[in-house]
Amino acid sequence: MSSRLILHDLYPDTAEQLISQEASGTTVIAALPGALACRGCFGCWVRTPGVCVLRDDFRGFPALITAHDEFAVVSRLVWGGFSPAVKRVLDRSLAHLLPFFVMRDGEMRHVNRNPRPFRFTAVLYGAGSDQESLRLAEKTLAANAANIGAASWEARFLAGAPEAPLL
Repeated sequence: MSSRLILHDLYPDTAEQLISQEASGTTVIAALPGALACRGCFGCWVRTPGVCVLRDDFRGFPALITAHDEFAVVSRLVWGGFSPAVKRVLDRSLAHLLPFFVMRDGEMRHVNRNPRPFRFTAVLYGAGSDQESLRLAEKTLAANAANIGAASWEARFLAGAPEAPLL
């Protein structure tokens, strides 16, 4: 059975209607505006390896990424990237990586703490879907997928607010 981690910035009622939670293999996390921002202290590498030192609901988020077969992000498209709430949570995934580097595809990347392969899927929605924003988003998503060590990735863009099931 395939498992999926979904990080989203949708309202709770909307999320329930649009995100399929088939079987018991789906974990859904709302990117709450009150999530603490990564301080860049690298405590997740030194003081509490693999676990963010900030004490809030997202402390254990990094371990969830490779515990699932797919990591999906549903976010409003903002200036070619994720919404601030989603970005804040994604920044906290640093603990998912080790403080060591390797060359992958001709670029320097961090080593994954848990090299279990997973798929990265991004569904970006909103009015900011002009061609330049979409080009920037594709570039950002490719970099995000490489940085978090995804085995493969896919992007989907919706011109407006989501109305049909997303995942």
